Amino acid sequence: MARPRSFDPDQTLGALKALFWEKGYEGTSMQDIEAATGLGKQSLYRVWADKRAMYLAALASYARDEVTGLVQMLDGDGPPRARLAALLDGAVAQADRRGCFLCNASLDQAQANPDTQAQVQAMMQMSLAAFTRLAGGDAAKGAALNAGYNGLRGMSAAGLDRAVLRKAADGVLKLLET
Repeated sequence: MARPRSFDPDQTLGALKALFWEKGYEGTSMQDIEAATGLGKQSLYRVWADKRAMYLAALASYARDEVTGLVQMLDGDGPPRARLAALLDGAVAQADRRGCFLCNASLDQAQANPDTQAQVQAMMQMSLAAFTRLAGGDAAKGAALNAGYNGLRGMSAAGLDRAVLRKAADGVLKLLET
């Protein structure tokens, strides 16, 4: 008879997401995973088949949390400019050195693994569609806003000064006005 699970998979998934977001797939070892979760391999493998399955679950969690949150913010109430400004202001204020997990995954693993590529493309499509709706259905403007936002997150990951991030955010905001 199998022993009952003695840990919360959702809490563990949060630790996995944070770890993969910070270190990427290749940069994360099983030792890192065990240390971050406080669990041994066997406990982890009862829920996820292998490291790749853990990574894909972390990406799916990112989609549910962050990408869905971005879509809700862009589709929310108020003038489009105010919604975009709030999103960009948050990115500048946060100045997250981890960057965007979606962008990181697209550069780190999307070309190496078809399952990762499928998740990355699905998340990018969600984001792109939300920016396009924000831009009143203008696909070119939506794509430019999406690229600008993701570029801002990349600049943040590179550690650029907040003043530079602010200028970039202001430039992205101007795209909505053209």
